[in-house]
Amino acid sequence: MQAGRIAEADGLRVAAVEAVVENNQAIAEEWLVRILRPYPDQGARFYSASGDPLSNPVGHLYWESSRILVDELLGQMDGERVTSAIRCIVELRAVLELPPSVALAFLFELKEILDDHGVASLELYYRRIDEVALVAFETYVRCRERICEARVHEAQRSVSALKRALESRDPSAVAE
Repeated sequence: MQAGRIAEADGLRVAAVEAVVENNQAIAEEWLVRILRPYPDQGARFYSASGDPLSNPVGHLYWESSRILVDELLGQMDGERVTSAIRCIVELRAVLELPPSVALAFLFELKEILDDHGVASLELYYRRIDEVALVAFETYVRCRERICEARVHEAQRSVSALKRALESRDPSAVAE
């Protein structure tokens, strides 16, 4: 009797997963619209219009990464694929200097999309999204740190260049 319930439950899970897989494209498309919300209307339209990597590399990265994330979040959760896809999106958003609450909000909006699409086993997918959000936050922080370090190095180079320029005019004018 117990084995029968387990087999029945497994069958329901498999059916639910198959239904989700059929919806992945629609979910990814709806999610892409939300991912692009922080951009001005014209930019969002451009990035969502074409996924061609040559004419629209940013749009292509967003489209491919969102599709991979939906497939993995609702599928096998290949850690390397998830990390690579989330890194693409988050690094683009970190360069835009969006605050973390805006830059990462798109992850939590996926929960609403899954609910709207009637996805079963929401608790499992919500946990996965939360796990990915933690990876995304770490990625965002590391990227912002690299950007800040680059700015500091650039400022140091500028100061050194100014010192050299002043020294070449009047060596006594610059105090070490």
